[in-house]
Amino acid sequence: MIVVDTNVVAYAYIEGSKTALAQKVHGKDPVWGLPEIWLHEFLNVLASYVLQGGLAAEEAFRIWRSASSSLAIHTRRIDMADALRLAVSTPVSGYDAQFVSLAHALGVPLVTEDKELLKNFPSTSISMREFVSAG
Repeated sequence: MIVVDTNVVAYAYIEGSKTALAQKVHGKDPVWGLPEIWLHEFLNVLASYVLQGGLAAEEAFRIWRSASSSLAIHTRRIDMADALRLAVSTPVSGYDAQFVSLAHALGVPLVTEDKELLKNFPSTSISMREFVSAG
């Protein structure tokens, strides 16, 4: 199991320049743990894509159903006080701190492309490319 952030989910489910890499991450470890916030963030990503003309509404609904049904089993509640502690002690958002908190709780890496998470949590976070390349 690994924890991934919402961007990795978006890269995997919305066709784009990082889709192949996100799918390689999934191929290497298909069990993706996520805090509940991912649902809210991913819904917003899909809505934004539709409103900006990047996706048809029907496609957004198809992606939503696919992602939410596939990832629901590994969606976890987190210790919000721990996420708050992380957020106030580092320059990351409370949203991002929830992914770090879950990775810490599960003792697994957080796969992300977020530069702030990679910089501020180097022992916890790893980029998609590094994760795929790691032995």
